Amino acid sequence: MDHPMDYEVAVSRFNSSISSFGESPLNKKEAAVFKEIRKKKSAEDSRVYFEDTAARAQATRNSGIGDSFYSNLKKVPQLQEIIDEVNAFCKSLNLHLEPNEFQIAVKWWLGMDVTFGSGCPHCPDHRLDPLGHHALTCKHGGDVVLRHNSLRDVFVEFCHRACLGGQVEVGSGQGHDRLNSRPADVLVKNWHLGKPAAFDLTITSPLNPTTLTEAGVKCGSSAQVAEVRKHAANDGKCKELGWVCIPLAVESYGCWGMEAQESFKRLAARLAIQMGCSRSQATTTLYQRLSLSLVRANARALLSRARVHLEEGG
Repeated sequence: MDHPMDYEVAVSRFNSSISSFGESPLNKKEAAVFKEIRKKKSAEDSRVYFEDTAARAQATRNSGIGDSFYSNLKKVPQLQEIIDEVNAFCKSLNLHLEPNEFQIAVKWWLGMDVTFGSGCPHCPDHRLDPLGHHALTCKHGGDVVLRHNSLRDVFVEFCHRACLGGQVEVGSGQGHDRLNSRPADVLVKNWHLGKPAAFDLTITSPLNPTTLTEAGVKCGSSAQVAEVRKHAANDGKCKELGWVCIPLAVESYGCWGMEAQESFKRLAARLAIQMGCSRSQATTTLYQRLSLSLVRANARALLSRARVHLEEGG
């Protein structure tokens, strides 16, 4: 764009274009979401800025503007250009899903068959189940490790942004027994009351036969079982090293365990101070990033195994 954009004129034109549809026009507060995207160019805080803007944009979409907002964007080319910039910025930060990832994630979430009778390429004698349980828990092919590491990296990134620091994969070779176990996927040395916290991340499936019955009654029961299992495995060594063991258990559908939720509340309180925002905004940003990483990893695990048929271009 060669000249500064007159946002008030653009918004006025847009309001006029949709008034005949009986929809609520954009007000100045809603328009500010798009105006700020053009104004904010600082590289060092672009990631934090976009996540906050994305959350407010979602609130704008839920404010009653409705589908006509997007269906009428072509009538206001300036706003379309801004939306394109948001999409490009989102892709540059890897905060998006590819069309095939989005499609298979939605189908899997809705309980549709995403296998089409495929067999697991890493387990020749194993047929994939329609709900994707094997694809998301298969230990071959590396998808389980990649999913774990992607969530771990997001968590440690937010610990650094909260000025808490964090070391990854700590504990091997330490302690009296010198075992190679690593009870800390992320070690935060000054977590609470001056005590180090050893966070151990685990992803579990509620479709596991051993927890399926309970999972059908209570959401999060599978994550609770995973927390108990992690405590049994790590509490002894963490106590010897003077650490507090905190499991970060999440189910494949996105439900986090209670200990993880409490930890995220504490982390969000520190994030809010550093980001200059409310605790609710910091909490939303944290959960959005973790959820996006989980959904993307699940989708890629499904795509790498299933003989799926997806529409071109989303």
